[in-house]
Amino acid sequence: MVILENILDKKTNKEIIKELLASWGWFIAIDVGDYSEKYDLLFNRKIHSGFSLTTFNENGYIVNEKLTQYANTIIQIILEKSTLTKVKVKRVMWNYYMKNQNGVLHRDYHDENHWSFLYTLNTTDGGLEFNNNFFPDIESEAKLFKSNMLHRGIGPKKTIARFNLNVILEECK
Repeated sequence: MVILENILDKKTNKEIIKELLASWGWFIAIDVGDYSEKYDLLFNRKIHSGFSLTTFNENGYIVNEKLTQYANTIIQIILEKSTLTKVKVKRVMWNYYMKNQNGVLHRDYHDENHWSFLYTLNTTDGGLEFNNNFFPDIESEAKLFKSNMLHRGIGPKKTIARFNLNVILEECK
């Protein structure tokens, strides 16, 4: 995993969060399986994986043009700071976790030529679990990793809310 710092300023992150709060289309996040499995996780195993808002996928689905523009800016900065050069955006998804909401271990994509990054909009006591290590949320930081690596989001324990952007990129040769 590569950690990239100082992607956007705090003022812009705050503007993005305000736009997220006013956006429609949020759903209970599904890291693995389907909604019947989500029901089991929620009611039988007492795991709530937070909420997601997909604003772009490879079919061109765009929910919110303003959020897509913010995501494109973040993607461009991350590409400038990384070794990735030629990529295709596969998915743009925003995540919202409240206290004690955690994801389940999953892979974003199974192919070797796909990369994911998690961009943090606000510093929290939550973060990303990756290779049995915990990486805390630090505002304006992006964590870049192979999409086929197991990982999960960890919600905050004290902080009221955790917001981040998860993007999947296909590396084109």
